[in-house]
Amino acid sequence: MAEEKIRVKWRVAGIDFSDNTDIVDKATALAAEWKTAPDTLRDDELLITPPTINKTPIYSHEADSPVENEITIGDPRNIAGSFIRMTIAQLVELIGGNSDGTAYLMEDVLKILQKAIRIRFQGGGWVVYPRVEGYVLLDMNVGYNSRVKAPFDFTPLVPATGGNIVGIWETDVTAVIPAPQTIVAKAMPLSAPVTTTETTTTSTTKK
Repeated sequence: MAEEKIRVKWRVAGIDFSDNTDIVDKATALAAEWKTAPDTLRDDELLITPPTINKTPIYSHEADSPVENEITIGDPRNIAGSFIRMTIAQLVELIGGNSDGTAYLMEDVLKILQKAIRIRFQGGGWVVYPRVEGYVLLDMNVGYNSRVKAPFDFTPLVPATGGNIVGIWETDVTAVIPAPQTIVAKAMPLSAPVTTTETTTTSTTKK
């Protein structure tokens, strides 16, 4: 019997976070409580990069070719991209700071996040990283493209409960995913607001 080939459309349908970092398998990944993250910016490609590999050849005086090659994992795998259309509540939760009504109060402190992250694909399937550590920044470009975005950078870690499972990939595109919790709030605009002032001049003529 031939095995079915993995077919996944690599485009994001949504990203979710969970404070449950005790995920160890598919069952606990599905049972965790997930909260919807902001949308992601397509111009800034969502990258899930593999770990780098270090190769250290060991040579002897007697031969030009190495007698041994030490192969180890170097820099860990990484997840990077940019959020857009954030709510003030999401800014506070992911970046830090506080809210004051419709105002976001920024703080000059880097907030380090430790969460589980789930990435859902439009073609079906998902991938869960049970425990990631990273940060989200606020990039307010008021120049050429006037774009507001929140770049993020997360590094998958080994589970807090032990073991070496750093990722769980559901390859079944028909698998049902429990709906995440959605925060209903007004999203910040993608573009910075532009204000224009119109002046009307009235002239009078004497007879």
